[in-house]
Amino acid sequence: MKVVFKFHAFPTVSETFITWNIVAAIGAGYDVNLLVNQVNSMGQASQQDLIEQHGLMSRIVRLNPPKGLFPRIKRFLELISNGRRLGRYVRYTMLSGRLSVANLYWLHFYEQFEQTEVFHVHFEPNLYPLLMMKRLGVITGRILLTFHGYDAHAVLEQKRPNYLINFKQYVDGVSVNSRYLKEVLIAQGFEETMIQVIPMGVETNYFRPSMTTKSKRPFKLLSVGRLIPLKGHAYGLQVVRTLLDRGLAVEYSIVGAGRALNELKDQAQKLGVQRQVHFLGSRTQDEIRELLNQQHLLLMTSVFDGERREAFGIVSLEAQSMSLPVVAFDSGGVPDTMQDGHTGFLVPEFDVGAMADKVQLLATDPDLYEKFSHNARSFAVEALDLESTNAAYLAWYQTENKD
Repeated sequence: MKVVFKFHAFPTVSETFITWNIVAAIGAGYDVNLLVNQVNSMGQASQQDLIEQHGLMSRIVRLNPPKGLFPRIKRFLELISNGRRLGRYVRYTMLSGRLSVANLYWLHFYEQFEQTEVFHVHFEPNLYPLLMMKRLGVITGRILLTFHGYDAHAVLEQKRPNYLINFKQYVDGVSVNSRYLKEVLIAQGFEETMIQVIPMGVETNYFRPSMTTKSKRPFKLLSVGRLIPLKGHAYGLQVVRTLLDRGLAVEYSIVGAGRALNELKDQAQKLGVQRQVHFLGSRTQDEIRELLNQQHLLLMTSVFDGERREAFGIVSLEAQSMSLPVVAFDSGGVPDTMQDGHTGFLVPEFDVGAMADKVQLLATDPDLYEKFSHNARSFAVEALDLESTNAAYLAWYQTENKD
């Protein structure tokens, strides 16, 4: 089976789940290509060994139109000399309502994928121009789209009125990583029958705790995520202040970069917790694994930012796979990543006091902490191991075309 994965950029520090998805397809014997808009250097990758081991960079395919006026004119004349392509180009122009040489380049580019059985698109914006290519008959393979979060919110408001009609006609299946995200799509008019929930999995053999002995004090908390309002790091700082006021020695590390860095540093200063809080910036997957191995608990502070909530939260699984309990706000898809009262605690969204209560409980009850720590690792291995998630994707590829 020929499978094309389509997404924006590769490699990246984040979106590690896409790399694992690709590797699983290669391992299953599929003929795999990566269709991306932007090729980054290996220095921007967090999974360099995995990428090199499977030769993923050599599987990248990109559209490279000629540069310069005369080369473009020459190429244009060469491409329209094919009558079938010219007919498609005329139809493309009529359907899109604009005359563009770029459309001709796209037509020629996608002709090489005529025999491709499956196009797996990660993130909705990367669907372009597959719907048009399928409508024109340039490609005939199944189009499968995975929404991951931001792309599922208000997607229809950004599209033309006939978008959903074309979507239903040419997209063969949709997957989301949580029940929450499925509900978001249904609320916007997507048919429930075409959506299936395939949660992101965690590589439990990679995220495996070592026998490092952790000091009991201070109790070390970790949050991982971009420094944006959605990730709620400001509430984590308030939790630290609350715990310090209660006499509990804590230390809080935040991994991530973003526009809110200076604002968060100012808040830490105002709260008087700057000595207990460490802003660590972006980290590779290896570095995050090592940090998890040194911490006691993951603080999952994601909240509603006025527009959307956390779609899933893969770091919650990574932490549990490393035997860390999780204390999280009950927000978005986060509940799908843990077992409340068994591997950690869910507390009402924005309730800093409740979050501090649960952290304090785990920090001061060694027996309960050990129980949750054991449960966390077992849950990750038994319920959401990467192998089971990838198996769900591979089975999805084999599903028959819709009627």
